[in-house]
Amino acid sequence: MSLEFIKEQLSDFISSTEPEVMAIQGEWGIGKTYTWNTFLKDNKDKVAFNRYSYVSLFGINSLDSLKYSIFENAITKEYIGNKPDLETATTNASGLFESFSRKAAGLLKEVPVVKNFSTTLEAMSFLTVSKMIVVIDDLERRGKNLDVKDVLGLVSLLKEQKDCKVVLLLNNGTASMEDYSTYKEKVIDRDITYNPTPEECADIAYKGDSHVYNLLSKYSISLGIKNIRILKKIERFFVSLIPNIIGDVETISNEVAHSLTLYCWSHYGFSPEGDVPSLEYIRGVRNIYTYNDKEEGHEKIWLNTLLKYGYRKTNDLDEVLIDMVRYGYLDKSSFQRQISLRNEEITRDNKRGSLSEAWQFFHNSFDDNQNQVVDKLYQAVVDGMKYVTPSDLDNVVGLYRDFGENAKASELIEQFINYGNDALKEYVQSIYVNVHPVRDTELLSKIQAYSKIINIDGSIYDVLKKLSGQNGWSDRHEEILDAASVDDYYQLFKNVILDGGDSIIATALKFGNFSNGSDRMNRIGKKARDALIRIGDESAINKMRVRRFL
Repeated sequence: MSLEFIKEQLSDFISSTEPEVMAIQGEWGIGKTYTWNTFLKDNKDKVAFNRYSYVSLFGINSLDSLKYSIFENAITKEYIGNKPDLETATTNASGLFESFSRKAAGLLKEVPVVKNFSTTLEAMSFLTVSKMIVVIDDLERRGKNLDVKDVLGLVSLLKEQKDCKVVLLLNNGTASMEDYSTYKEKVIDRDITYNPTPEECADIAYKGDSHVYNLLSKYSISLGIKNIRILKKIERFFVSLIPNIIGDVETISNEVAHSLTLYCWSHYGFSPEGDVPSLEYIRGVRNIYTYNDKEEGHEKIWLNTLLKYGYRKTNDLDEVLIDMVRYGYLDKSSFQRQISLRNEEITRDNKRGSLSEAWQFFHNSFDDNQNQVVDKLYQAVVDGMKYVTPSDLDNVVGLYRDFGENAKASELIEQFINYGNDALKEYVQSIYVNVHPVRDTELLSKIQAYSKIINIDGSIYDVLKKLSGQNGWSDRHEEILDAASVDDYYQLFKNVILDGGDSIIATALKFGNFSNGSDRMNRIGKKARDALIRIGDESAINKMRVRRFL
C-alpha cells in the first residue's frame, strides 16, 4: 500500500469521532511509528478529539500499568509533537481529581489507602480516559505477564465504553502473537499494511543536507533498503566522515557513500536465512570478476547482488569503513591515511587512464575479442608503467593466466619489477604485502625478491613506530625486528619510555601473542619480553612499572 494511500486512511481516521480500532502492520524498522507521529503532528488541526495518548508496551507487565500509562501520557491535541512533561502531568492530575465522583470517592474509602495507594491511583486514573485517540505500540515487546488477549480486551473496552479511537502499531512476523490472530477479527475495524517503497523510506530517513540526501538515497534505493533504522545509521556514519574527506571530495564522498551503504545494510540486515551478503563475504572480495562462476547457494545470490550494485572489490579504505561499521567507531588516523592514499590513487588513475579503458574493453563487450583485450591491457600496462600498482598488475596477470597467455604475463612481471616504480616500493614497505598479498605466485615471488634488495625502515624503532596501531606487517619488517638482539630492545625501551613510548613496547610484544604465530614472530615477542623482564629486575619500582606490559 502506497504511503499516499496510507495517509488518506489516517486522515479519514483522525478526523472522525466514531469510536474504532485501526491496526497498522509492517516490517520491523520500516518507519511505522515515525510515519504516524509525523503525520499526526502535521495534521493535528484535523484531529476530532481534543486528547491524545501514545503508549509503548515495552516492559509493561500489567493492565493496570497500561491503563495508568494511557492516562499519564495523555496530552491535548495542541501539544501533539511534544513529549508529556510537567505541564501535561499537572493537567492530567487536575482532570483526575475533577473526575472523582461520589461513587469513586466511595471506592477509595473501601481500599486500604496506605498499602494500595499506587494500585488505587492506577485504577482511578483510568476514569479520565475517554473520547481520545490512543496509540498502542510495541505489542510484541510487552512484559511477560501481559497477555495479548488482555491488551485486545482493553482495546475493545476503550472503543466500546470509553468512545476512544485506538491505533495498534504492529510488526509482521513476530513470535508469541498467536492470540492476536485469534482475536483480531473481533476487535480490529481497519487493518492496514504499511509497506512503503525504498524511495519513500529514503524520503523519510534523509532530511536536510541535499548532498547527503542525494548520495545516500541513490545507493539505499539501489539495494532496496526500507528499514529506517538502518538508513539512519548509514546517515549518522556518513555525516561523521564528511569532515575528514579531503582532496577530490566529490569522487571520494561518492565512493564512501557507495561502500558504507552496502556495509551497513550487510551488518545490520544480515541473517543466515536471508539474501543479504554477509560482511565477511564482502570483506573477502578482491576482484569480483575473477570469482568462481560455480559458486552455489547463498554465495551465488550474494555475488549477483554485488554485481548488480556495482561493487567490484574491497580496498584498503573499505577495510577501515567495514571496521567502523562493525565496531561502531572510526579509526580516524587510518581513515585519513587511506583518504590521502586514495587521492594519490585518483591522481595516478587520471594519469593511467588507458588501463581503465582497456579493462572497459573487456567488461563492456560480448564480442569474441580475446586477442584485442590481451593486446590493449599489455599496452596499457607498458604505457602507464610509472603508475601501475602491484594489484593492477595482479589483476591483468590473473586474466592472462585464464587466457593461457603465460608468456605475456611473465613479460609484464619482468618489466614491472625492473622498472621499480613508487607504487611497488610503497607496497613492499606497507602492511598490505601480507594483509592483501597478490595472488599470482610468479608476481608474488618476484615482489618478495625485490623487497630484499631495497632499503626499508632501517631501525627497529622506525619499524615499530610505523606498525604501531596497525594490524599487519611485511616479511621485511619481521626480518628487521628479528635481527635485533635483546640488548637492542632493552636500549630502545629505556629510551622510548621517556617520550611515552607505550605503543612502541606494546607493538613489539604483540608478535608473541598469536597462538598460530611463526617461529620468527615468537622470537621477536620473546626478545621484547626478555628486555622488559631485565628492566624490571633492575629495581623494585621498575618491576612495578613493567607489570602493565607483562
